[in-house]
Amino acid sequence: MTVTGKAQLKTESRVSISKSLLELTTKSIEEISAIGGYPSVSNYYRAFKMATGLTPSEYRKMRREG
Repeated sequence: MTVTGKAQLKTESRVSISKSLLELTTKSIEEISAIGGYPSVSNYYRAFKMATGLTPSEYRKMRREG
């Protein structure tokens, strides 16, 4: 596996975990970012948006509304 492939797999894993946390908990975005291992919330937002097309807040709202 290439370095890029490993980085992509790591990001996908982190985003998958954070999606579950966004759906199933009331933890703050900052807490979820830290749990996911992101050094800053802005890095987390950027990675999440690139992976899903939504911000974490938008994702949480969409999943909770239906």
